[in-house]
Amino acid sequence: MASMPIGVFEKQSNGDVAKIDHPLEYTLNMEASKYYSAYTWKDTQMHHVAMGGNGYSRIILRGNGEVEFLTIDPDKVKDIFTIGDDLQYKVHGIDRMLKGSEVLHFVGPSWNGFVGKNVLECHKDTLILDRETRNYAKKFFQNGAFLSGVL
Repeated sequence: MASMPIGVFEKQSNGDVAKIDHPLEYTLNMEASKYYSAYTWKDTQMHHVAMGGNGYSRIILRGNGEVEFLTIDPDKVKDIFTIGDDLQYKVHGIDRMLKGSEVLHFVGPSWNGFVGKNVLECHKDTLILDRETRNYAKKFFQNGAFLSGVL
């Protein structure tokens, strides 16, 4: 998946038109930042989402129109707030809140659409529920499967 190109398109009245000269085209497909390639960035984001439920990147806008994505360790994102109409991210090691427009956030399975749920935690919860259901059924049938109650 990380090796697949990501296109940049503009909506027009006659349909979507590819913008191959857009600065994001280079960032998304060749070099996400001066530290790593687009492949490495996409691969890292996919692993973060798949294992932890969230992938975060800081969007850096350069004065010359270039865009750079710096991966943020998901464990360092402490809180996500809504202030007015904007999301704000509190990231350990950054002395100010990051605006939603400064963060590219990929969300995995989620209950609220803002924070992804750790996939391993989801599997753990499923296994615990399975175990508890089996224990309940075992006790139910050991007691002769009698329903009891007062009418």
